[in-house]
Amino acid sequence: MEHFILPLIIIIFLMLPISVRAVRSKQAIDVDIYLSKLLDIKIDYNTFMRGLLSAGREQVKSSGLFQTIQKTYEYRSLLNDITKRSNVTKVTFVPKYYIDDPIVGTYINILNWNVISIFKKYLHDNFRKVEDEYYYVNIPNESQVGFLFEIEIKTRVIYLIISIIKNIKIVPKIIKSIFKRRSESNERASS
Repeated sequence: MEHFILPLIIIIFLMLPISVRAVRSKQAIDVDIYLSKLLDIKIDYNTFMRGLLSAGREQVKSSGLFQTIQKTYEYRSLLNDITKRSNVTKVTFVPKYYIDDPIVGTYINILNWNVISIFKKYLHDNFRKVEDEYYYVNIPNESQVGFLFEIEIKTRVIYLIISIIKNIKIVPKIIKSIFKRRSESNERASS
């Protein structure tokens, strides 16, 4: 009986769901990672990345943001592999704009629906399954201009491990890049 407990615990751990929820509204941008509903572990991605990249400063600079985007592009094979094994359980995309001119408003409305269709195609092409989609173009008054974006992506620990093993050449580069940026941030903060 004792020999079955450890493999059972390992199997349960590998099957634990991981959920990433990103919300962008007029009030705030929030990204949270939920490691499991069973253990109820939540990581605030914004706080985690600020601590990882900015060496204790309050805000991450725009240059750091561009470096992060560049690195994300370099490591896209790992990200693509992870997304192919993930499900989008909820997506909401609502651009809100205010235009006085009805002709320009019509063109902006068409442009918004084209952007929504491109985004929708990207989701359906790159994720295993997409559920609970909500898209809408809103024309509110001037005080409510902006956009609402919410996405929830779910995967499992085993899928992450498989993706990492499949793209093992990239992992040391990612780790080295994180430590390099962290040390550069520490040097700038101390001087």
